[in-house]
Amino acid sequence: MAAEKPDIALTTDGMFRWLIRKDLDRVLEIEQAGFDVPWTEAEFLHTLRQKNCIGSVWETHAGYVVGYTIYELNGGRLELLNLAVDPDYRRTNVGGQMVEKLKTKLHQQRQRELATYVRETNVEAQLFFQSLGFVATGVVNDFYDHCSDAAYRMIFKAEWLEIPA
Repeated sequence: MAAEKPDIALTTDGMFRWLIRKDLDRVLEIEQAGFDVPWTEAEFLHTLRQKNCIGSVWETHAGYVVGYTIYELNGGRLELLNLAVDPDYRRTNVGGQMVEKLKTKLHQQRQRELATYVRETNVEAQLFFQSLGFVATGVVNDFYDHCSDAAYRMIFKAEWLEIPA
């Protein structure tokens, strides 16, 4: 039985945990509500089956998933492939808490950067990542298969980390 939708005020109290197969229906709901061209179930499964890809969800204490991340360990960096928060729970700091959890993994995974691509027309996401310390470092034209939009390369550099050679 699925958990009941919690009061919005309670969503910041929760945990960031591994995404498991039973979460996929809820993740797909969030994905479809949040994007013009959402990932399909097949795309999620293909990505998550890759060797270095990891999925995580933000789950309230009531057991309700309100956000997720998909990221990849990629040669010195964590590559954030997908992040979404249920539209009803945005601006409650769920997204910020998920990114902060990924930042803590930089040290644990011996990575130096957390990086992502953001659609040039998605100003809300650009400002979100900028508020979390990310910097736009480049533009990739025709980045997306479904449109001709460019993407901004956004990177958070963990220069404060002391990683032994």
